[in-house]
Amino acid sequence: MLSGFFPRVRSRRRRGAAAVELAVAVPVLVLFAGAVVDLGLIISTAIRLENAVEAGALYGAQSNGFAADAAGIEQSVRQDAGDVSGLAVTTRRYCRCPINSDLTAETGDVSCTSTCPTAGYGAPRVYVEVRASGRANVMFLRGTLASASALTRTSTFRAQ
Repeated sequence: MLSGFFPRVRSRRRRGAAAVELAVAVPVLVLFAGAVVDLGLIISTAIRLENAVEAGALYGAQSNGFAADAAGIEQSVRQDAGDVSGLAVTTRRYCRCPINSDLTAETGDVSCTSTCPTAGYGAPRVYVEVRASGRANVMFLRGTLASASALTRTSTFRAQ
């Protein structure tokens, strides 16, 4: 009669141990899953931001006229970025001249209306730089990943 009683006590203890293990493991697993979701949101936002600055720079690189159209470049970035929160866009048009005959090295910024001093080169090269910053909307680890969710991307193209 006593031998039939002990197996039930043992199985109750096992069930209690399993419940305690589950109570400890579930919050850890939920936190881990939340971190994975937040990391995915940060990566997705970084990719959208990178694509948006490239779209803006490509818009400006179409010609010298488009390179000077800061409002059009910013609109292109905003359309491509979608719902990136806190999106801030800056554009810069600058010009440089080659300083040697094989045209590989360049000067610092020069006036875009000037003529390059390199013999026979003519007008300087026009570049468009687009910089955008935004924030990924993390869901679980707001304090922990706050600095990782602030993103900045830059793209530079030479105007045609």
